[in-house]
Amino acid sequence: MPSPVAHSAVALAGFLCLERSLPSLSRRRKGLLLAAGVLLATVPDIDFVPGFLLGDPVRFHRGITHSLTLCLALGLLAYGLLRSTLAPASRSSVLAFLLLCPDSHPLLDYAATDASAPYGVPLFWPFSFRHFVSPISLFPKIHRDDASVEGFVQTLFTFVNARALFAEALFGGAIVLAVLAFRQRAERAKPLLSLLASMACGLLYCLLQFR
Repeated sequence: MPSPVAHSAVALAGFLCLERSLPSLSRRRKGLLLAAGVLLATVPDIDFVPGFLLGDPVRFHRGITHSLTLCLALGLLAYGLLRSTLAPASRSSVLAFLLLCPDSHPLLDYAATDASAPYGVPLFWPFSFRHFVSPISLFPKIHRDDASVEGFVQTLFTFVNARALFAEALFGGAIVLAVLAFRQRAERAKPLLSLLASMACGLLYCLLQFR
């Protein structure tokens, strides 16, 4: 499953897409909105917490917090809390951003290698309790020991996982650069497009070699 690196990158890319439609927001408020987006993009993994408290880190992981329905509700809740502070012209853009961020989490997890049961994520809970996993993985596997909290933490800090995080950084960087290139005029975008192509090649290499 992707780490917070990939999830946060998607939130940043989404923010960059909508930033120009928020001229009425101050720089401070834009920063707070970005922080809210990153939080929403990573908060589904809060289901690790009860497992850690019980000594079984993944006992509740990939449960209902990884469903599109609950993530949609989280986005709507966040929008409801912020709506009164937004200018009418910017509300639709902010709503789209706050819905994208949490729902991107189960979709990225769907497109990742899953090494432990239940395999995949319950995308359509509560309408279906089935877990779904993509036949094609976009991310290298994060290796971890799920048997105990101590083993879980220790196995996260390994060279193999560092390589996986590097691949995620390439993935996130490629998405952000693609958005920035799209925002620029053609000539100004050429350096970004060149860097984007290089990062895409690096990501492909990581996916082929780090499995």
